[in-house]
Amino acid sequence: MDIRRLHEAVQVLIQRKQFAQADALLSEARREAVEKADLDALDFVLSELAGLCGLMEPPDTSRAEALCLEREATRNTGYNKWQTAMTPYWTVHDGPRTVIKSREAIQKATEE
Repeated sequence: MDIRRLHEAVQVLIQRKQFAQADALLSEARREAVEKADLDALDFVLSELAGLCGLMEPPDTSRAEALCLEREATRNTGYNKWQTAMTPYWTVHDGPRTVIKSREAIQKATEE
């Protein structure tokens, strides 16, 4: 999987507001990454999918959060926890949930 080409193709589709096509492209890349057990690619694709969900019209906030949690399960890092924390902040402006998850991210990052 050529991550750079995938990212560029997805960005063009997003600029054109072709969200369903971007979703299909990323979903296929996700399937491929899972099939090949390519954790780097899976981490990237899950992040891109979560971001796409926040940009869709209307945003699919519950799916974005589920994808972030899947990303955390794939790679349990402070950075991934931080991305999960920021999802409710950017998508639904939920400060309290953001703070709770951010504390988890800080704790995990401190352990790393």
